[in-house]
Formats: sequence, structure tokens, C-alpha cells
Amino acid sequence: MSIRLDWEKLKQVHNDLNKQSHLKKETDLVFIMVLHDGSVRKAIVKFKDFLKFFWNLADNPRIYISALAVQDEDGRTLYRHKILTAGMEEIPNGGNINVIPTWGALNTEEKDTYVKLLISQIESYEQ
Repeated sequence: MSIRLDWEKLKQVHNDLNKQSHLKKETDLVFIMVLHDGSVRKAIVKFKDFLKFFWNLADNPRIYISALAVQDEDGRTLYRHKILTAGMEEIPNGGNINVIPTWGALNTEEKDTYVKLLISQIESYEQ
């Protein structure tokens, strides 16, 4: 699997987007994907094919996605994918996502610094 998705959350996002008046079935959505090798791909998909496109991504064994965002024609972000662990927990996509898998190898000072940075990111986001 190239991308691990929380399908329940994704269906809820799709349902919420269906209720928005500015999105029609033929509205173009821009999928911006950052691959594991650092390259970026862009795809333009009709809103009616939103879930189908995610299904195709999940089934494609040749593409490994690190980050993904979906925007409307005006550049508003409609969905931002967060990487899921084996336990289906979301890994924050802000900051350095490589810290989570290597957390056990960090010393106390490095852990404290990362936590302080994470708290400041959360606080700035909430304002």
C-alpha cells in the first residue's frame, strides 16, 4: 500500500465537502503529493472522483506518498493527509516527521527541545 488512509475520516471529509455550495461535481480539485524520494506530483481531479482517486492511490504499489494536500480552484486547502502509523494514529505533518519513529534514540535534551518546538507550533496554529 502506497498510502495508509483513515477511510472513515476521509468519507466524513467528503460528506462535509458535499455540503459546501461552491463545490460542484465538475469542480477541479488539485492534489499535491510529496513522494518519499522528495519529488512532488500534482494531479487535477474532478470533485466527483475525489474518493475514487484516493482509492487508486491506495492501490498503486509504485508510488509512496509522504504528504498530500487537496486544494480547490482558489487555492483553499480542503484536505491535508497526515501519515498514519501501524496503529492508525496520525503523525503530525508539521515539523520533522522523522522524529517520531526515532524517538527512542533521542537523548533527554533533544526530546525536550522537540516537545518545546511542537508546543510552540500548536500554540501558533491555534491563534
